[in-house]
This record gives sequence, C-alpha cells and structure tokens, in this order.
Amino acid sequence: MPHYFLDYQDSFHDLVDVDGRELDNDEHAATAARSMLAGRACLEILRGADAVISVRVRRGPTPLFSVTLAITEDRFHLNG
Repeated sequence: MPHYFLDYQDSFHDLVDVDGRELDNDEHAATAARSMLAGRACLEILRGADAVISVRVRRGPTPLFSVTLAITEDRFHLNG
C-alpha cells in the first residue's frame, strides 16, 4: 500500500505530517483529507472567527492533492 502524508494548515498552525499512513490509493487519500478538513472545520466554526484551513496530501515530498475551506462570518446591522 502507498504511504501518504496529510499536512494541515490554518491561520495559526502549519503542521507537517511526519508519520504518514498507508492508504489503498490516491482517491482514499483524498477522502481522508476531506474528512480531516471537515473535522477541523467544525472546531473553527465553533471558535467563531474567520479562517482559511487546508489539508495537503503528499506521497513522500510530492504533493498530490489539497483541499481548502474558507470560513467567514458576516454580521448585518439593521436600522430600526
């Protein structure tokens, strides 16, 4: 099985995966990245601040896939 690394980045962290994990193929690695992003997104949304979060998949030093999510919160002031 191929060995993949999932790196995480947000406004405060740039975490490089040094251990990696074995996954069946590139599509399973992309699914793992989406799942990781979804989990982190929940934490960022609850924190309540704007954020850009990203997960990058590598096989060794070679990037294969990345998924990025921007979270913004807009508040509207009503007159009246």
